[in-house]
Amino acid sequence: MPKKKTYDRDMGDPRFAIARAYDSMERNKAHHLIPEFETKLNQVGGPNDTIRLSTEYSRKAREHFESGHEGARQ
Repeated sequence: MPKKKTYDRDMGDPRFAIARAYDSMERNKAHHLIPEFETKLNQVGGPNDTIRLSTEYSRKAREHFESGHEGARQ
């Protein structure tokens, strides 16, 4: 019997999505988003939700940098 997959392979591995989110927050100087991200990350329902949340926070970090808030461009 084939092994049941635990996440949508098209979306990728949730661990890599989490790593990309952290990298994006660091690179875009959006460190203030990390505690909020970690709180929500501990409440997700599964791997696909983890990927969606990580993608959302990568986007938030990019938007933070592009808007120049709180010294993001310094």
